[in-house]
Amino acid sequence: MKDIRNIITVSPEVTRLLQYTPRDAYFAMDGMNPSSLAVGLVGTNDINPCAVKLAWESPDAVPRTMAQQDSLDRGTVAHLMVLQPELLLDRVAVWRGGRRAGNEYNDFEIDNQGKLLLTAADYTRVATATNAMRSISPVAKLICGLSYEVAMLGTEKCKLLDDHLRVKGQVDGVNIATKTIVDLKTTEAGIDQRSVERTIRTFHYREKMAMYRRWIARATETGTDGWKCYNIFMSLREPFGVVIVKFTGDSLDWGAERMLTSLGAVEQCLAANEWPMYCREMFMNIEPWECDEDNGDLDYDT
Repeated sequence: MKDIRNIITVSPEVTRLLQYTPRDAYFAMDGMNPSSLAVGLVGTNDINPCAVKLAWESPDAVPRTMAQQDSLDRGTVAHLMVLQPELLLDRVAVWRGGRRAGNEYNDFEIDNQGKLLLTAADYTRVATATNAMRSISPVAKLICGLSYEVAMLGTEKCKLLDDHLRVKGQVDGVNIATKTIVDLKTTEAGIDQRSVERTIRTFHYREKMAMYRRWIARATETGTDGWKCYNIFMSLREPFGVVIVKFTGDSLDWGAERMLTSLGAVEQCLAANEWPMYCREMFMNIEPWECDEDNGDLDYDT
């Protein structure tokens, strides 16, 4: 298991960008990542640093079901088809048989060790969705000229320790010339406005993008305000569909503040060498909708 104390370093490091970084190489790098920081965000204001520690040290603590893994693999293949189709033959193998069991399938797994394994039906569905998506003009303009699988490595100065904390991130695409950051999201749920907004809040995509922007701007010695940041949501269910989300500067500033607060909570635990269980006290109030409109008494519908 990894040790979160490995993110501490004495010397600051110049933030740098690494283009076309394979995911396994990125995962092997030490550094606190936005996904782990986001796990610690509780509600609007609270932080649970123990959740950050667990997510960083044991990212695969909860095993995935086959259905969850299939969904994840479909999303990964969709990313390749849209952004780097030239890598499909090297990274993906298609199973054209029946049930994924038995000697024939075992041999298929052995022959394609290290590759993503997709059924023919899943591969066809993803290919149909991505081909349609790439033909849409606003999407084509956004993904044109991008550098893909861009990793960021650097440090953040500690406030309590005379040290720095290593940080890292990885985003799907960056166009330095136009100051554009693009992250592709696949979904098999709804792509209406409410569903997309709920997904962004649930998975903290706004907060993660804020840190990508922060570190990319630092690496390129540019201001954060000049960067345009997008999530592109692509439905993998018929009749398919695309939603392009552009983050406002205010939303990214707020997201960065939340993530830096999470990082600060982690630093406090590292400085004290203590990771206390999350605990908060709260009050339960009477909401207006719980009261009777006539006299203000509670209405329990008795």
